[in-house]
Amino acid sequence: MPVELVEKKLPGALPVHLVARDGLDAAGLAPAAVAWARANGFSGEAGRTLVVPGENGALGGALFGIGDGEGALALGALSKALPEGDWHFASTPAEPELAAIALVLGGYVFTRYGKKPGKRLRFGLPSGVDAGRVRRIADGVFLTRDLVNTPTSDMGPEDLEQAVRTLAGAHNAEVSVVKGDDLLKQNFPMIHAVGRAAAGAPRLIDMR
Repeated sequence: MPVELVEKKLPGALPVHLVARDGLDAAGLAPAAVAWARANGFSGEAGRTLVVPGENGALGGALFGIGDGEGALALGALSKALPEGDWHFASTPAEPELAAIALVLGGYVFTRYGKKPGKRLRFGLPSGVDAGRVRRIADGVFLTRDLVNTPTSDMGPEDLEQAVRTLAGAHNAEVSVVKGDDLLKQNFPMIHAVGRAAAGAPRLIDMR
């Protein structure tokens, strides 16, 4: 997972400041950071990230524009925009759990065919957020994205069944499958009609 949420405080983590439109002066930034933002045409427009230099040319933090109001899911853009390293929010987002979910989802990479996961970020978890819950939600979304992104040549009915059985095995769930002509016997004619010409037999997969 390219974005790792860390519950403990990260020494040396750089701050991400959430800046409203035309809100540089109200964001509590150092004068040098405000000057840098203005020199780069940053005014808090929604979705834009600007990395801010610190002392001696090192990174000093980043600004993220929230426009006219914070949309927590938009914070997922930080996962691709920030340089690799340790980060934290300078102030708690309005919807901290949704912000944490967005950060993790924003780092998704489809790696089945060899693409590298890319850079890795560690991000201090906003106060009061359950890291385990965020990871479970992200794992579910990532699995769904992987299934959707896999071409049908590698994700036929039998492959999907195996994916469901693997998931069920990890969570002590039960799986039942109705396939082929048994679909007609159990009154699922439309599933049979749609998939009967495929190389792999059509099926109804039920996980409980």
